[in-house]
Amino acid sequence: MKKLQRLQWKDQYSVGFDELDSQHRKLIETINKAMDFYEDPSASVMDVFIQLSDYLGNHFMAEENIMAAMRYPALQAHGANHKDFNKKFMELLNAYENGDEKLALKLLLFLRDWFLNHVVTNDDPGYAQYYKRLQEKAAQGKAP
Repeated sequence: MKKLQRLQWKDQYSVGFDELDSQHRKLIETINKAMDFYEDPSASVMDVFIQLSDYLGNHFMAEENIMAAMRYPALQAHGANHKDFNKKFMELLNAYENGDEKLALKLLLFLRDWFLNHVVTNDDPGYAQYYKRLQEKAAQGKAP
């Protein structure tokens, strides 16, 4: 079996909130753990998928609470992305749970690619940049 490419934390992934950065690091560890279990035919990857499901729900709530507190203008769109992710994740997880073993790999690749697209490239950098602008304005004595 070909080894799946693991995720690694990079400082450039930071969103400026220690809590969320810590959660993102934990998410990387858990996705990588799921890949380890997938590559070991004697292990069950299902427990890790269930752990990810619970973890992501808590992470999304924490992230959206922080965005609401700073009045992030794209909160609604960001929250919609989280809902879309949850829907797709649960569809894949349920199909896998119902015996479609081929979906384990699809689920892993979905998780990895979502992390890279959502956290690193597209969505999370938006609120990180917004937060930095708020901090700069506050440092200059300007109201947000």
